Amino acid sequence: MRLIIVAAGQIKSTPEAALFDTYHDWIERRGRPIGITQLEVQELRSKKSSARAQQDRLDLSQAMDRILTEDPTAYFVLLDERGKQMTSAAFAHQLQEWCDADIKTLCFVLGGADGFDDVLRGRAQYLLSLSQMSWPHLMARALLAEQIWRAISILTNHPYHRA
Repeated sequence: MRLIIVAAGQIKSTPEAALFDTYHDWIERRGRPIGITQLEVQELRSKKSSARAQQDRLDLSQAMDRILTEDPTAYFVLLDERGKQMTSAAFAHQLQEWCDADIKTLCFVLGGADGFDDVLRGRAQYLLSLSQMSWPHLMARALLAEQIWRAISILTNHPYHRA
């Protein structure tokens, strides 16, 4: 299964980027036993303007369209404050279910500062919340990568996760 993270904004050369890169490498090296073959990141450049939220949503929608053109069966998970909250073990179980469902492209979508509108939420098959707290998108991307890695470690009995 190919994982894609579509994210509004760029993380450039920040401490969050270095942390994300570490998890990205671990995911690609250790994800194969559960069926993860690749982790791709698609960053969308945010434009500084008064219409930024609308532009972010349009850019995210267009990115989803491009992914659906490549794989019409792509499965979209939006990281949204209204989404389902779960433990790391439950997320690992959910990731395993997605792998077992023979999904070829699993796409996690992180919105901009203003989040998603109902149209984008309606396009997703799943809404996931990292927390009831708000996180800057740079941290949210690193947190998502860490949880994907943690899920892999749980599913492969790697010692990273200690219950």
